Amino acid sequence: MPRLFSIEEANALIPYLEEAMRRALDIRVELDRFSEEAAAIAARATGNGHAGHGEMDAKQKAAQEAAARLEALATEVRDHGCELKDIRRGLTDFPHERNGQVVYLCWMLGEQTITHWHEIEAGFSGRQPL
Repeated sequence: MPRLFSIEEANALIPYLEEAMRRALDIRVELDRFSEEAAAIAARATGNGHAGHGEMDAKQKAAQEAAARLEALATEVRDHGCELKDIRRGLTDFPHERNGQVVYLCWMLGEQTITHWHEIEAGFSGRQPL
């Protein structure tokens, strides 16, 4: 059984989540850059006959390390009882009981407080105002 949040408990986590999501976005940008650089090195090496493996391996290793940091951050968020749905949007759900049914309180980076909820199966597109 997941932890059920009150609206107040979910709102209390927003400062933490804002900071965590901003770190996640920074790591995501870094990961994308390393992946793009590795792909560019691979394309260049193929086109000119040079191996470039050392440089490409270093970029791939850096991308793997960034991915591991991103996963650790996602695990940290989940350890608070939240469900991280979309890192790029900072979309996070909080299990909540509403009228005897478990639903999600829904928060997205940039929102000051929890203002929406949705049924578990509905997802973001089913958001409704509190």
